Amino acid sequence: MTSVNVTVAGAPIIARGDRQPAGPFHLRILGLTGRPCAVLASTDLVHWGPIGAAMETAPGVFEFDDPDASAYPVRFYLIRQ
Repeated sequence: MTSVNVTVAGAPIIARGDRQPAGPFHLRILGLTGRPCAVLASTDLVHWGPIGAAMETAPGVFEFDDPDASAYPVRFYLIRQ
């Protein structure tokens, strides 16, 4: 399992990312309570596309699983709120 922890000022931010071998990539996002979080992905940091919406599991805490992550050797994530 690979873990990534990120600390960045502002909202929303990706607080943590975990990839299970041959499984989904899980994102924990910190954002504004009650506002939806759209998750976008890119393989080149130029072309971005929506891949889903994160679910708010606690006030200001959002979770998202990318089931297609194992199909990409490198994938970047962007959160819009």
